[in-house]
This record gives sequence, C-alpha cells and structure tokens, in this order.
Amino acid sequence: MFINEVRLNKRWWIAPIIFYGFIFFLLLNKLTLPKEIGILMYTLGGIVVLLCEFGWNNVKKMFKAPAWNIVYKVPLAIISCLIISSLTMLLGKLFQVQDYKSNLGLSNLDDQNSTNIIKIFLTSWIQLIGEELITAIICLPILIILKRFLPWKLSLCLAILISSLIFGLLHIETYQYHFYQALIVIGMIRIPFTYLWFNTNTLWGGIIAHICFDYLLIVSIIMT
Repeated sequence: MFINEVRLNKRWWIAPIIFYGFIFFLLLNKLTLPKEIGILMYTLGGIVVLLCEFGWNNVKKMFKAPAWNIVYKVPLAIISCLIISSLTMLLGKLFQVQDYKSNLGLSNLDDQNSTNIIKIFLTSWIQLIGEELITAIICLPILIILKRFLPWKLSLCLAILISSLIFGLLHIETYQYHFYQALIVIGMIRIPFTYLWFNTNTLWGGIIAHICFDYLLIVSIIMT
C-alpha cells in the first residue's frame, strides 16, 4: 500500500499551514477569488503542498495506475455517498435540523445557457481533483503520524474522519453557513472517496469517484 511506502519530509508541516491559513483567511473574511483562479487554486496548491510534504518520488507512488477493479469500486463508492447523505440528513431531522441549503455553485444551473453549462462540464473536474488533493495533504500526514502510535484501523478511521470534517468546513460558505450540512452531511459524504485511495492503492481511486459523483449530480440537476 502506498501509504507504507512514502515518508514525510523533515519540515512537511510548513506548507499545509500556509496553504490552509490562506484558505481560511479568505473564508473568515468572506473574500472570493476570481472564478478562474479559484478553479485552479485547490489543484495547483494541493499538488505543490503535497510535493513539499513528501517530495517528487513519494508523490509519484500515490498516483499509481488503478487496477481493473476500480470499474466496480467507483459505483459502490457513489452508492455509499448517497446512503451517507440520506442517513446524515435523516439524523439531522431527528435533532430538528432544518433549512438545508442548496449548493451555491450548482443551484443556478437551470438558469445557465448552453455555453456556460459546457464550460462547467469542461472545467469542474479540475477543481474536483483539487478537492481530493487538499484533503490528501491533511489526511496522509495525520495517518502516517497516528499509525506510529495506534493500531492501523483506528489510525485510518481517525485520519479519514478528521480530514473529512475539515473538507466539510471548507464548504461552509458554499452551503450558506449551515454548519450541520457542511460539516456532517458534506464532510461524511466524502468518506468513501478517501477510503477508496487506500482500497485501490492510488489517489486516482478517490479522484475518479469524486468526479463521477459530482458530474452525475450536475446532470441530474440539469435534467430535472
């Protein structure tokens, strides 16, 4: 498994602190970057931070070509996401959580002209790769550190949970500051993507599943 083959650089922590510090500075001050820059920021920033954390040779090990079984593992991950979404929203109902918000990036798809919809289809995958990378720059170091002291399965669960909650927090503005929806619903939905990294022994597993999931979501919104 690639996680057992890679090693953190000596000062690995500097780059993710700077990168996430910048992201949360934007969020806390409700600042928005131009769309073109925003699409590229997660992807370019994520790969740069990953290189700072692990170095080129280690990062290459994270992007092995997926095996053929990804053909059925990706659909299973997508189904898992749908189940998690339903369960977390049902749990929210039990605790009187109300007023779920629409994804600001997708809610106005119906009003887009054909040119803009094509543009969304051609560019969304870039940001989705970035979302996987900025989760990896948190999850992988946490897992490597935890597994030195804790059993593997517990370390894996904690690393996935912590990074998923941070991923959810990054979506707080997207879901109009609905904390339960961002942290719990969206955060937990990404668990199958992260798990797929390790199940397929490559970051491509989660990346492909995430892209397929979001594109299916986009198509369903356009078609309804």
